[in-house]
Amino acid sequence: MKILDVVFMFQMKEERMIQWHGRRHAHPEPQFEFHYFLGGHGSFKNGGRTHAIEKGNLFLSVPEQMHEIVADNLESPLSYYALLFEATPEDYLYPYLTDPSFQAFFPAKIGTTHRLFFEDAKNKFNQSENTFRVRAVELRLEALVHDLVGDLHSGESSFLVGDHEEAFNLHVEQALGILQNHVFSQISLGDVCEQLKITEEYLIRLFKRHMNMTPMRYLNNLKMETATSLLLNSDLSVKEISWKLGFSSQYHFSRNFKAYSGCTPTDYRANYFLNNPNNYHMKILDVS
Repeated sequence: MKILDVVFMFQMKEERMIQWHGRRHAHPEPQFEFHYFLGGHGSFKNGGRTHAIEKGNLFLSVPEQMHEIVADNLESPLSYYALLFEATPEDYLYPYLTDPSFQAFFPAKIGTTHRLFFEDAKNKFNQSENTFRVRAVELRLEALVHDLVGDLHSGESSFLVGDHEEAFNLHVEQALGILQNHVFSQISLGDVCEQLKITEEYLIRLFKRHMNMTPMRYLNNLKMETATSLLLNSDLSVKEISWKLGFSSQYHFSRNFKAYSGCTPTDYRANYFLNNPNNYHMKILDVS
């Protein structure tokens, strides 16, 4: 199995964003796609079936299967991860992925704690020059599919989080939710820790262990990722985007964006479609 792309869509509510990410489409052989929803209201059309989207739902789309995300309540916009991967007939898991009984198992209710896996997959996949890290993510993807197949055969869910695992990830999961709710505003590390009733040192240690970064670096990355969506899917000016994301000035925003992407927001917007006319997901430009 080979990961082809990983994207995080935060609050799908801009009109152009909805048109692009909500389009009806299918992927060719041998491409499969997972959609993992974290919140919001809408429906997912997959083949001939339509499902109401619930928090913690995981959907599987198989090759040539038409699928579509319908955002039917912009007051509660959808947030989700999409992971596109390739599985050929030579792959051990291919017979399971193409088994109709396995496909009927979806949407799988796996809860929201798997956000950590998808976030880690996105971060490591975007470091594609490090083949060891990318392969590590692909092995974890295979483990996820193994768990799903095991659930189908046993009739029991391995995704019901036990007390020990829940305590193990609870603070990180809660902090992720708080930070994602402040993409369009400002919040300090102290504010987050006050809500969680833990120390800053403890939360930083947990984030470095599970996310390989600090909480505030995660928030900055989330703001930058949201900025790429706004630059490509809205008519907002760079100044308006910097204000919308809670930056103190356009200069501060542009400096952070260039450190994140390697180019200024203006260059990113101007050059993206020229250099990536058929790219499926929004990626950071390589302008070197």
